[in-house]
Amino acid sequence: MRKMSSKGSLKKSLKKPKIDKIGYIIEDKNFGQLKIRKTANAWWKDKERVAKLIQGFKMDCRPGEVRMLAGISQDQYDYFLKIHPEFSVIFEDFRNNPVLRARATVYSAIGNDPTIAFKYLERKAPDEFKDKKEIEITKPSLVMDMFDDEDKK
Repeated sequence: MRKMSSKGSLKKSLKKPKIDKIGYIIEDKNFGQLKIRKTANAWWKDKERVAKLIQGFKMDCRPGEVRMLAGISQDQYDYFLKIHPEFSVIFEDFRNNPVLRARATVYSAIGNDPTIAFKYLERKAPDEFKDKKEIEITKPSLVMDMFDDEDKK
């Protein structure tokens, strides 16, 4: 669709393409059904590429790494998000997956390993559990003393 501007030149309309048909659905245990829209010649017709995209985000990869894993360009990735805007939030949530798994591992290990339990306490409640080291300073200005020593040489 083209629009006429006030100067009479033709401009392309930059509206988001209207795509209502679903090409296929990916089932995910955390997010339920992920609907992939049907388009004429988009790279996401290849389910394996979309699966690699999702896998990369679940491994907490950066977007550039995810694009390499899926074998797509920046423009292709941007267009995918334009057609599927709900995936921006889903991808961010996927990136939290390794953190949640690590937390679950630490949580289950706390009850079995006192060393891990104490390390957890040192980090979560450092005022109470962190080793305190006191340093006594006998001279008010260590920096000035260094310069005084050099002047004596």
